[in-house]
Amino acid sequence: MNKITSINGILLTPQNDFYQHEKNNSAHITEDERTAWNSKAEASEVNSKVSTEAFDAHKADATVHITEEERSQWNAAPKVDESGNMTLAGSLTTTGTYNANGGINIGGPVTFGAVQIPADVLPSLYKAATHYYAYQYEWTRENIIRDFCDGTIITALPDDMPEPAALTALTNGTNLFTLSKLTRLPSSWRFPNLTICTGMFRQSDVDEVTISSTNITSCDTLIYGAAKCRRIHMDFGNVMFLSYMAEGAGLVDFKHNLKNVTNVNNAFMSNKSMVEFGSALPKAMYATNFMSWNFNLKTCRYPVDANGQSIYESGLDQALDAEGNGLYAYLTLPEIVAGGNAFHATQLDLPTALSIINSLRMSADGITGATWELTIGIHVDHKSAPELLAAIEGATHRGWTVTVQWNGTSTSKAKIRQLEKVWCKAVPGETGDYVDQNGTRYIVDWGHLVISKTMKNEELGYSSFDSLDDALDQWGLTKQRTESLI
Repeated sequence: MNKITSINGILLTPQNDFYQHEKNNSAHITEDERTAWNSKAEASEVNSKVSTEAFDAHKADATVHITEEERSQWNAAPKVDESGNMTLAGSLTTTGTYNANGGINIGGPVTFGAVQIPADVLPSLYKAATHYYAYQYEWTRENIIRDFCDGTIITALPDDMPEPAALTALTNGTNLFTLSKLTRLPSSWRFPNLTICTGMFRQSDVDEVTISSTNITSCDTLIYGAAKCRRIHMDFGNVMFLSYMAEGAGLVDFKHNLKNVTNVNNAFMSNKSMVEFGSALPKAMYATNFMSWNFNLKTCRYPVDANGQSIYESGLDQALDAEGNGLYAYLTLPEIVAGGNAFHATQLDLPTALSIINSLRMSADGITGATWELTIGIHVDHKSAPELLAAIEGATHRGWTVTVQWNGTSTSKAKIRQLEKVWCKAVPGETGDYVDQNGTRYIVDWGHLVISKTMKNEELGYSSFDSLDDALDQWGLTKQRTESLI
């Protein structure tokens, strides 16, 4: 059968040859081999591939790759335009030195620490740096605050700003804030070691002064001319001199533990908003112009404890009467020797006036500057009070000259008629309220009653008139001052 080679002309393969071919595994592929070979890339594609080992090494290389955080930072980085300029939408913070060799132009305020320097007064960072250095390191130099806080550089300091060590240790505050435009100091600043505060806030714009030191003995000119200062918070327990302390200031009241002061000349003159003076003055000797021109001053009283002592000195609660009302003591001046114009142009109530006048005593002769004179402005409603007239007469018998002014507007029409005579005199003076036809200013002293040691008012230059208006008409004077005595 192996010999047959064709059938009907079709060539036939020998059976043995076919069998051997079929069993030849080298000449045939399996299904798995076909699938594997079909999955292999062509040579052109293999040339563009790298080994897995090389790829893994590249993938692990952190130097040539960026993180998501880096991508966000770089995307947010400012861009430089074609001219090399860069614009920031937010702030710029540096931890090192910032060099700007070409200069810096500033369109807004600059802040150094707690100090903000407005753009309109800042031509350069040099000026800012200079003032900041002064602010940080030269607090103790006289007038540094006036020079630095001049109203254009800074007018207020942050309330939470700690007190600089130099101010905590400061002992001499002479003129430190003189003419300063600072309106407010941080509440934590207390100047605990001050011994001298002469002129410390003179003519400044500060609205409140706080000093915790107990070492101060003299407050001369402390807030002299500080028209915006409304209150003082400090320990006055050891203070002996208040001359000109608050003349021309804006105090609305004064409630403190004065107990050793001897000199209050001009101390509170022209504090036109003050309505109450709440301190005792048991040792005061000299009080010329003490409260003069305080138009609205009505009472000088202070709350007392169960021992009759000022609560501002004792620290105890105010004593109460049987009806639960607080008890007060009124100002006395038992040691005073000179009180010329002490209460000129005030409107003291009757208890205050009686307390002051009844306390007047004439000490031994020979005291320097003793004049035994007191000028006191009392509200016109009390001009007929018999106890007041008796108190004035009693002081006169004790050697005092008491000049009384009846100020304010009477609440009684019967009293406005002024049936009694009024004693007046006019003296030329630049501070006078009245002018004549030539423009010369006059100071007019007047009152229902003027009593001297000799009871001769004419010798003191006073004349008797039916009323103040009658006196002004005869003298040809008209009122010039705008403030009313109310």
